[in-house]
Amino acid sequence: MNALLIDHDDSFTQNLKHWLLQLFKEIVLINHTEIAELQKKQKSYDLIVLSPGPKHPQDYLSTINFLKTLPNSQAVFGVCLGLQMMALACNEKVLPYSPPQHGKTSELSLLTTALSHFSNLKVARYHSLKVELQSALHFEILAHSQDDFHPMWLQHKKNKWMGVQFHPESFLTEKPELHLQALQRWMQS
Repeated sequence: MNALLIDHDDSFTQNLKHWLLQLFKEIVLINHTEIAELQKKQKSYDLIVLSPGPKHPQDYLSTINFLKTLPNSQAVFGVCLGLQMMALACNEKVLPYSPPQHGKTSELSLLTTALSHFSNLKVARYHSLKVELQSALHFEILAHSQDDFHPMWLQHKKNKWMGVQFHPESFLTEKPELHLQALQRWMQS
């Protein structure tokens, strides 16, 4: 299997690539500024991964516009900023979050039995923005933070998109291999 990892100028991108190498034979890493060139090549990938990054997702309009051009069947996984870009691509809101959760951990409140093996596990948070869903039209919330009830794990209802507000690749996330297994199962579903 192969994956495309789009870097949004984030120091976690290499950690994310290393984490994904356990699942993928090949990972092509490009910077978000290279998306126009990528679209010309029209190569297919088993998964497109949107990295975390600084700033607001509106600062990465080329990635948001790229998302809108993908077929519904293209698997896309977003981490932190990547999740927020998916939300904006579907006209959901991304708002400031206070206090910032940089290097903090939280337990997930699971809203689906399919993720029951994640009960009581802590995940790493590094964000100062949050997704606020305006309707239940586009996304299903799979988990929210136990302490403040903000969406932490979303899955698109029509597109093959899934995103997490936390960092599964962080050393602060307990049992990151479980997150990789969940990603693999989702891709195969």
